[in-house]
Amino acid sequence: MKPSGFSLMELLLVIAIIGIISAVTLPNYLSYRKRTQQDQLTQQFVTNANSARFNAKRLGQCQGLKYVSSSSYQLLSYTTPNCTDTPTAVTYTLPATFTLAQTSTGDTVQFLPPYGTNYGTSTGAAPLSVTITNGTRVSKISVTNVMGRVIVQ
Repeated sequence: MKPSGFSLMELLLVIAIIGIISAVTLPNYLSYRKRTQQDQLTQQFVTNANSARFNAKRLGQCQGLKYVSSSSYQLLSYTTPNCTDTPTAVTYTLPATFTLAQTSTGDTVQFLPPYGTNYGTSTGAAPLSVTITNGTRVSKISVTNVMGRVIVQ
């Protein structure tokens, strides 16, 4: 009668090969996941800024984006076209491993209908620039010029 199945040596060899392949690919996979998550957070910030700009034009109401802390920012919605009332704020929080840093003197950008942009801070008007950091990887986002163009570097 012919024996069937695998010998212990064959099974150990397969397990060793799987272990070596896992040890080589796991760091790359984890790095890929961090990059992907950072790209998603950057894209969400850009989408929120563009959405605020678009809604200001579409609704005829002031919309805004505000840096709050190293882990959050707010999307602001006003009911008037000149941003004089108290806004409704939706807060977006970054995961614990990511840091949001303000790199400009401006902490708020307001999109005025139909195409205006107003930058706000206690020290004077300046474009809003932030960075999203995870370890050594940095994504820089700036909302610039009168039209409120969003630039990712």
